[in-house]
Amino acid sequence: AEGRGRPNLMPLEAADVERAAHDNAMWLEDCVVHLICVLALDQFGDFASDDVVAPVRETAAQALGIVSASMSAALFSKTINS
Repeated sequence: AEGRGRPNLMPLEAADVERAAHDNAMWLEDCVVHLICVLALDQFGDFASDDVVAPVRETAAQALGIVSASMSAALFSKTINS
């Protein structure tokens, strides 16, 4: 048999896919804006031996790189330049 725990999935329509893609792009754009704000506003520096470590900026920069890889080049450029 098909199994009782299997949900009854409806076929996706093109409008649903487009809406999900738009919502995803807007969420990624919001992430980029917030991460850039973190990079601009963070002032914490951890003085360990002779080096200064900025863990918040390092983490935000890594996240920005990952998020930007998930965005289209046009959207990323638009977000950075606006």
